[in-house]
Amino acid sequence: MSQPLPPAYVLRNGLVVDGTGRDRFPADVLVEDGRLRVAAPRTVGGVPAVDVDGLTITPGFIDVHSHADLESLLGPGTQQVHASRVLQGVTTEVAGNCGFSPFPFPPERADAAQAFLGFVFGAAAVGFSDHAAYTDAVTGAGLSCNLAPLVGHGTLRVATLGYEDRAPSTTEREAMSRMLEAALDAGAFGMSTGLCYTPATFAEPAEVEELARVVARAGGVYATHVRNETEGVFDAIREALAVARATGVGLHVSHLKAAGRRMWGASGELLVILEAARVEGIDVTADVYPYTAASTMLHSLLPPWLANEGIETMLRRLADPGTRETIATHLESGIPGWQNLGSAAGWDAVTVASSPRRPEREGRSIVELGGAGDRDTVDTIARLLIEEEGRVIAVIEAMDNTDVRTLLAWPHTLVGSDGIPLPGKPHPRLTGTFPRALGRYRDTFGTLPQAVHRMTGASAARFGIPDRGVVADGRVADLVVLDPDTVNDRGTFSDPWLEPAGIHHVLIGGRAAVWDDELVDAAAGSVLRRA
Repeated sequence: MSQPLPPAYVLRNGLVVDGTGRDRFPADVLVEDGRLRVAAPRTVGGVPAVDVDGLTITPGFIDVHSHADLESLLGPGTQQVHASRVLQGVTTEVAGNCGFSPFPFPPERADAAQAFLGFVFGAAAVGFSDHAAYTDAVTGAGLSCNLAPLVGHGTLRVATLGYEDRAPSTTEREAMSRMLEAALDAGAFGMSTGLCYTPATFAEPAEVEELARVVARAGGVYATHVRNETEGVFDAIREALAVARATGVGLHVSHLKAAGRRMWGASGELLVILEAARVEGIDVTADVYPYTAASTMLHSLLPPWLANEGIETMLRRLADPGTRETIATHLESGIPGWQNLGSAAGWDAVTVASSPRRPEREGRSIVELGGAGDRDTVDTIARLLIEEEGRVIAVIEAMDNTDVRTLLAWPHTLVGSDGIPLPGKPHPRLTGTFPRALGRYRDTFGTLPQAVHRMTGASAARFGIPDRGVVADGRVADLVVLDPDTVNDRGTFSDPWLEPAGIHHVLIGGRAAVWDDELVDAAAGSVLRRA
């Protein structure tokens, strides 16, 4: 693209899929000062016309489960990471998921913030005192997509009582509630939990319920990575529903799944529980990514007590042979309530995705790296974590494709990538979730308009994202121009950075972020505030 788009122009000769679920229709789509107007074909004059030649115009995709909170701070040499979501048509990301958000952290907790956030955000990990300081930092660095941040419960806990395995005192509960309320008043979209991650795993339901009441009063969403996604998933879902039942908060279940071979085929039973809750009047939705592999921090596949005093203590423990023996025993026998995802999937199905100091490990399984039995597995993982100071991301082949399709077919399921934007060999969902959903799973949703609806209009409505998600008069001009016949993902686990097919133009606020398949503006995004 040799010249930037003018302040006003019209997209002509396209078919609009408007994000509501209704059928495609021909229209002129006028973009003027970053806003939209939809008119009958060839009726808009007086402005330059862009001929999209029969392609389909949709709202920008909204990724309802992202970990891109600090991606703009990664620094030089990470252009592939910066481009990874907008090239697949994503224009807005709901961030702050799984209990990890970069704010609010009091200044005296700066070291704890960096250690806690480093597990997910790598070298960019830094905490901010409040919503405003965070917004200034990430927008100043340049955002490739809009961000709609949640407040992480894990962050609130670390900011208040650190890694202590206990219930917060009355003073601490009040402090957590005040910080949450202030962030919501500043525009945060809700709260997230990651109840399988230390220190959030120490939280009792009553603690979560108290904070969820704050979210409910503000009209936000409670998004939860439930306590267990393997054989304890039914109880974990019931725990989340109990919080919603008691508080009236809108509940969103993050990356809904039945993980581990023994759970394959259980997706229908999960949906029976969720549908019954909706009939009861509980406002519950979920998101799913269209892959059978999960991805998370490698240390989270070990027993939760290992990190109950923070990252430095965890690394010291891993260096102790006696502690590694105990870990191996717990991997073999399990711990009540712990999901033990690595053992459930099999360690040959656990692959290193990000190992910054030793990138030659990336793409290799724990077994390939030396972990044959439980003790070998622990020694191998310990070596990786110690050498990388805990910052290793893993991919786990854990789900069955029939279950993935069943969960995507639920009318109240949205699409979220759960992408972790770091260099290395990340899960290809970082680069391909939305084209893959449209290309390989479209029939699961029903029709193209129904699929787009659950990536756009339904997502914006669920999280209260203002003026986005629908192609309609007065809305912000976040748009994707795609070819529905060729759209698909191309990234693989061995080469996740292959760009998707069929996504030709992406507009954010009327600015061309992607044009003719090429990234042209890596800083068109902004931090949004809840409606």
